[in-house]
Amino acid sequence: MHDGEENPTGSLYRMDATGIARMDKDVCITNGPCVSPDGKTFYHTDTLEKTIYAFDLSEDGLLSNKRVFVKFAVGDDVYPDGSVVDSEGYLWTALWGGFGAVRFAPTGEAVARIELPAPNVTKPCFGGPDLKTLYFTTARKGLSDETLAQYPLAGGLFAIQVDVAGQPQHEVRLV
Repeated sequence: MHDGEENPTGSLYRMDATGIARMDKDVCITNGPCVSPDGKTFYHTDTLEKTIYAFDLSEDGLLSNKRVFVKFAVGDDVYPDGSVVDSEGYLWTALWGGFGAVRFAPTGEAVARIELPAPNVTKPCFGGPDLKTLYFTTARKGLSDETLAQYPLAGGLFAIQVDVAGQPQHEVRLV
């Protein structure tokens, strides 16, 4: 991604036993890579563009058929950030500037929202013994002293029990 978070100079790469391959380009702030439970849909977010994309994911790891999954309203100061997919195939996306996260159906429809006492939510992640604890990281970056006084938990880690479990994550070994 672009270190200054202003220009679409970033790319999305895949690394496997054969090497590294670029899967997408012209991304400013890359976020949220995650996969549907059936392994057929890959999600990737360009935060600055306020867009979550879906791709078809083949068995050999190639991406195709890039399409807009969700586009956030222009003019709003809310941006999609990190994402995770639950066991039902619903995408949870953190909201930078949005005080929480949204759960999207596989069709792209927003079906639930979680509110948190921090403006900049950065990434959801499932954990716990039954994968029904949804953890959220948040950030203090860019917040004024006044905002930090109003939201002293900004930058904290939050945990919420949810009804739908997450997916077990794959282990990766880099040698």
